[in-house]
Amino acid sequence: MKILSIDVTASKLVVVAFDGNKTSFKISQESGKKHNALVMPYIEEVLNDLNLSIKDIDVFSCVIGPGSFTGIRIGIATMKALSFAMNKPCVAINALEEMAYGKDGNFHTAIDALHDNYYVATFNGSWDKMSDVDCKFIDDIKKDNLPIYFKESEAIPQNLIDITLAKANKGEFTVLEPLYLRKSQAERDRDGD
Repeated sequence: MKILSIDVTASKLVVVAFDGNKTSFKISQESGKKHNALVMPYIEEVLNDLNLSIKDIDVFSCVIGPGSFTGIRIGIATMKALSFAMNKPCVAINALEEMAYGKDGNFHTAIDALHDNYYVATFNGSWDKMSDVDCKFIDDIKKDNLPIYFKESEAIPQNLIDITLAKANKGEFTVLEPLYLRKSQAERDRDGD
């Protein structure tokens, strides 16, 4: 199975391709404000590295959130357009799920959402048993007395491929939709929150 996956939800853009045997990836060193200009050149670079064209891709995947509102829209629009043009399926990846990949037990993953809020998910037994995805204060998360894994860096390219493979093998294809767990700053300002 040939896969193209992207994460545009964090400060660093991650683009990864898999040809069935080998993986090629590119991680930006630039700030999130340049992701829109970088995503297509990065896609071209990782595909060229594997001697693939966009027509060769069997499954497209994208981190749908939570994270940067603009990044979520860039990632989803890019992958929806490519999958539609190629008539190929999509897999949605939650950023909190990507962080949990490979972990077992009961735990939380958390991403700083600013203003003392965290995007958080609870996992019951393993990375693929996610529940209670929400935006909470850290003290509310700690009440569960479960280990908390905080996002410290960009998505791990191999995690994006492995999650896509796992979901594709289960037939978990979807229309990509943004995962927003709270209002944008503009909406909060407008509403006086």
